[in-house]
Amino acid sequence: MTRFATPLALFLLVLALGACASARGAYDDAMEAEVSGDLPTAFDRYYTALRRDSEIGNARGRLRVVGEQLVEQWLGEAALADPIRAADLYVGVERHALRAEEVGVTLGLPATFASDRDAAFAEAVGSILVGAETARQRGEFSRALDLLRDAEAYRPSASDRLALDDEARQTYTLWAEADLSAGQFRRAYSSTEAALG
Repeated sequence: MTRFATPLALFLLVLALGACASARGAYDDAMEAEVSGDLPTAFDRYYTALRRDSEIGNARGRLRVVGEQLVEQWLGEAALADPIRAADLYVGVERHALRAEEVGVTLGLPATFASDRDAAFAEAVGSILVGAETARQRGEFSRALDLLRDAEAYRPSASDRLALDDEARQTYTLWAEADLSAGQFRRAYSSTEAALG
């Protein structure tokens, strides 16, 4: 048993040193990205460094600073963006806050973040419904259905979900009718099945 203790210890030491070197590389990349103003890359590299070595340098403090700068930047952009872009920015903020929590860092979010996010999501779903209806009326059925699927990212309310389902049924129904007129019977059958639920 003793014969294997030294090789095993050496192997574990090599692994530990490799992880430390890898963490240091990520940390150095993060600092370089932060200095150059590339905040998303800096965040990702600080996060990676902390995943590899939770005690490395001041990575935890820098991750908090960079993360909160990103939050401020993205929420500022969201206030001026179209509904879907604004909702995507809120999704990004949430995703980064969760990643920070994974490595023991809590990002400071505005007190109204949750209500502002929910309002942005509701506006995005409303915009998607309008866009899907427009696409359906133009005969762009695949585009309409893609838009409706995208709405899932914004946690539609129960009433929104009913509206999304109704729009999907109308789209499948019109698509089936168009396919029947064009002699595309197999595809019309598939669309009819989808419309019926």
